[in-house]
Amino acid sequence: MEIRWLVWDRQIIYKLKKKHSIEPEEVEEALFQGNPHIRSFRGVYHAYGQTGAGRHLFIVFVPLGKKRARIITARDMTPGERRLFRRVKGG
Repeated sequence: MEIRWLVWDRQIIYKLKKKHSIEPEEVEEALFQGNPHIRSFRGVYHAYGQTGAGRHLFIVFVPLGKKRARIITARDMTPGERRLFRRVKGG
């Protein structure tokens, strides 16, 4: 699956900043530049990615077609998710 554009809701941006201290740019960086590991389940996708600064993010999104996706949420990975990410990515 190729994603080139993200669709953001204001409420999601607000929640990411307030609850998780995540900026939209970090999500974009982890998805577009961080070579994320992506899994899908019933049309919802989970991405495990890393920012250039080294922050490990767990990102949930749904594809919208035409290489677009809507961000549902994002948060820092748990220690177990980081281990999975390192194992899958060979780090």
